[in-house]
Parts: sequence; C-alpha cells; structure tokens
Amino acid sequence: MDYENAVQDKILIMYIVDNLANTASNLNMVDIILESIDIDYFSLQQLLLELSEQKYISSWTEDNRRYYKLTTEGQSALSSLTNLVQPFIFKRIDSKIKAKKKRVNKQPIIFADYVPEDEDHYLAKCKITEHDNTLIDISISAGSREQAIKYCNVWHNNAPKLYDEIIKLFAKKEK
Repeated sequence: MDYENAVQDKILIMYIVDNLANTASNLNMVDIILESIDIDYFSLQQLLLELSEQKYISSWTEDNRRYYKLTTEGQSALSSLTNLVQPFIFKRIDSKIKAKKKRVNKQPIIFADYVPEDEDHYLAKCKITEHDNTLIDISISAGSREQAIKYCNVWHNNAPKLYDEIIKLFAKKEK
C-alpha cells in the first residue's frame, strides 16, 4: 500500500490492537479505526495484512471471529514510532477504546452458525456469551440446510427471549 499516511495509520492500528488487548476483534477494530482516522475499510484490511506479514501483529480465529494481538516486534516498533503521531490523536483513540470496551463488556455475544454433518443432516450451533462466560450453548439437529439456516436466524433474532424461556423451563418445579 502506497499512500501518504500509511505509516501513521499502521502505528495507530498497532496502538489500537495493543490497547484493545483481548477484545481486538476485526469488528471492534474496524469500528474504532473508522471512527478515529480517515481510512476506508479495504485500506484497513490491507494494512492489517501488511502488519501481519511484517510480523508486527498476529491473528487467530475463535467462534468465527478474527482477533489480533501485537507481537514483541510490533511492541518494539510501536514504542519507537509513537513520536510520529500527534498526541491528541492517541487521546481521541483512547476515548473511543474506553467507550468500546464498556459496550463490549455489557453486551452479550450471540452466535449462530450451522455445519453439515452429512448430505441430509445439519447441525445448528447456537450460543450466548457474556463477559467471556458461556450462558448457553446448544446444538439443534436439522434435516436440511434451509432448516438449519432458519434455526440460526431464529436464534440470532430472538436469542435473549429464547434463553429466558429455556431457563424458565429448567426452573419449573415438577408436578
């Protein structure tokens, strides 16, 4: 990538990755970066790829989400290059990160996906996590791909209500 602010943008991306710690998912980064600096989504993805190739950041996938972490080389580069960015930019980013962490910690994460078991059998996997704790994790057998997609959509659109109903069922006393 060759544009005037690429170096500064890479520094800011490394700064955000470092400060988001365990919540540096691609989605969180995109939100913060697009709110904080003048960069488009595709340029951001290209810079993330370059930083990864340069061994400044590492990434992994968990629950179908990509997460990022600053490597030792990245920490060294960041500490030596922060003087190239105006301090007020870091302050602006810090406030956005603080607000994002509050939202992330308060919001439950709803996950729904399906996997084929064989030609005529699918498994809809549905989950809710909150504060890194799994509240519920269920798998539902489906006879077709369309049915599995429907189960996932229903879960995604109604997870809190369905969770409450399931808990009520378990809390009922037997007669």
